[in-house]
Amino acid sequence: MSSSTSRLLLLGGAALTALALSACTPPYGDRDITGTQSPEPEISVSPDKPDSSGGATRPTDSPNLNGGGEATDDGALGETTIGMPAGVDASAEADASVGLGWSSDGATLYVTTFGSSSCPRVPSDLTAAAGEMTIDLTAAGGAVCTADYVASTTAIPTPAAVPSDVAYTVTVSDAGTDLGTAELAPAADPIAFAWIAAPAG
Repeated sequence: MSSSTSRLLLLGGAALTALALSACTPPYGDRDITGTQSPEPEISVSPDKPDSSGGATRPTDSPNLNGGGEATDDGALGETTIGMPAGVDASAEADASVGLGWSSDGATLYVTTFGSSSCPRVPSDLTAAAGEMTIDLTAAGGAVCTADYVASTTAIPTPAAVPSDVAYTVTVSDAGTDLGTAELAPAADPIAFAWIAAPAG
């Protein structure tokens, strides 16, 4: 047998051995792949507006407000609810940006704003002295806001230093922009609301 024939037989035998071994070996080598695939990732959704206990925003039914709605804790001085105080003439809101009024017992100051129900403008600061009051508004809610236009009312418990039996000239600003002033009468039954007109244009 010639040396070239011997080499061919050796190469052929090596190739057959390699084919036999590859046929017996699984495509992933000697690794056991059963049951080792990563599970689908879990998706968790956090509420945009948590309540004070850290849970999700909860519906609120207030006896002093029409309709109820969602309470927010996004920097408001009190509880914010969709709607207007009971007994307040809703037709007055047509050209208004802000409404103000005391509850009939003077224990609560209502501040009503208009805009998105999921991102209401809420009072974040209030100062009062000698018949003058200033209220600063800030945006509540998340980064995405609904495109509706509704009244939202924040009920602020009246501080002892802000007597509700006094008339006030109230200046309201929104993120540093002066919205105007309103003459807020002392608390009375029925509630007398003061309105600040929406800017022209």
